[in-house]
Amino acid sequence: MTIEQTLTDKERLAGLDLGQLEQLVGLVEYDGTRDPFPVSGWDAVVWVVGNATQTAHYFQSAFGMTLVAYSGPTTGNRDHHSFVLESGAVRFVIQGAVDPQSPLVEHHRTHGDGVVDIALAVPDVDKCIAHARAQGAVVLDEPHDVTDEHGTVRLAAIATYGDTRHTLVDRTNYTGPYLPGHVARTSSHTKRDGAPKRLFQALDHVVGNVELGKMDHWVDFYNRVMGFTNMAEFVGEDIATDYSALMSKVVSNGNHRVKFPSTNPRSRRNAPRSTNTSTSTKAPAPSTWPWPPTTSSPRSISSPPRASNSWPPPTPTTRTPNYGRGSATSAPRSRNCRNAASSSTATKTATCCRSSPNPSSTAPPCSSNSSNATAPSASASATSKPSSKPSNANKPPAETSERTQTETNAERIVTAALSAPAASCGCSRRCDSTH
Repeated sequence: MTIEQTLTDKERLAGLDLGQLEQLVGLVEYDGTRDPFPVSGWDAVVWVVGNATQTAHYFQSAFGMTLVAYSGPTTGNRDHHSFVLESGAVRFVIQGAVDPQSPLVEHHRTHGDGVVDIALAVPDVDKCIAHARAQGAVVLDEPHDVTDEHGTVRLAAIATYGDTRHTLVDRTNYTGPYLPGHVARTSSHTKRDGAPKRLFQALDHVVGNVELGKMDHWVDFYNRVMGFTNMAEFVGEDIATDYSALMSKVVSNGNHRVKFPSTNPRSRRNAPRSTNTSTSTKAPAPSTWPWPPTTSSPRSISSPPRASNSWPPPTPTTRTPNYGRGSATSAPRSRNCRNAASSSTATKTATCCRSSPNPSSTAPPCSSNSSNATAPSASASATSKPSSKPSNANKPPAETSERTQTETNAERIVTAALSAPAASCGCSRRCDSTH
């Protein structure tokens, strides 16, 4: 068979000549009669995606492909959409599930958008399947015919890496746009003015990112099952950067129209030999345990120490101004509540007390040792009676006329704080949170 005779019908229809194919894909002389698994070329690259309509539009608008056929609910196919796109001798089939029970749903859930089938054009499906089975290949679909008004297509399929398959197609006796079940269809998409007729004309190779450590296994698979020969390999520093690297071996069919690189990751360029970081001078990561780390700096007086797993959380100590006697910012004092001064922190804490003993109340009476007093339980507030004395009874003697303007402003601020609603703590009278 001469090299001129290896041109496929699609290549002729695309207007590609022998010189262009030699330049594009490296076509060489090939005698298919001696090939146990003769492959004429690519038939289609079949994709499974989540949104077939949007993806088909993307390939048309971004890559200049043309819609030529369609299968879906409007043509009687209730399982999935199928858009057939072409550019030169390249055919992409974009499939997306319609029926929730479609097997495409599970494939997309597992793999996301990607290629599920690399269909190959062969002159004899039965011969190829017989050889593949003899070499240990898994046959997914036995040879069979599908027919419509445009003729008959002979199909079969074998498994390859992962969930990918190779459908073998002999469409010698078929004149339809793609396969039975598809109808000719054009798109409403309009190319922009001045856009080229097409952006690409032929498919050079399809890369298989095979399972880790299985690169040589799949190279041997294509050698044995399909009769492909080793064409090139890239190892060492051939494909490497400071951040990533891979190694690849390329196999091709007899005329070099179909090429399959199988790739595996490898260590990046200048990768360290050891991951020991004991001499690192970097600061510890925020995830250091225990956290937060112990520091020598004193804690703020307003942020008392707290255990990370303590419950209920302790009430934080409130930092208040130091209203000393004779100070310009002296605050009024209540006759029924006293301030507890702490010698270590110089903070003043509220002390709940009552003006007169009440048998039904658990609040302690006022005493001089009220610095360590605590608020009684909330249940006591339900039985305590409100005071009959007006709130003005505790008002300090009028000294405003003798004070400076600063003193007056300070007194107004404190008075406003004391007149705010107080939390229920069992006191028969108002409990001031701070003095």
